Amino acid sequence: EAIGAGACVRWGPSTDMSVARLKALYPTHADYVAKVKKVTNDNVAKGFLLKADGDAQIAAAEMSAVGDW
Repeated sequence: EAIGAGACVRWGPSTDMSVARLKALYPTHADYVAKVKKVTNDNVAKGFLLKADGDAQIAAAEMSAVGDW
């Protein structure tokens, strides 16, 4: 089922990426987690994200398989 433009309101925009592109952006799991931590901590500091939500986002990144190529 295709998700139309209205889904962006609920879940935010997304961009399809190839595995090659993901590997270029996040060559290792540690690199991916470090990048998630940086942007998440910046968003918490700016008040865009609650600390508890930021902590959950970082924990999810740590448990993910992104970068485990």
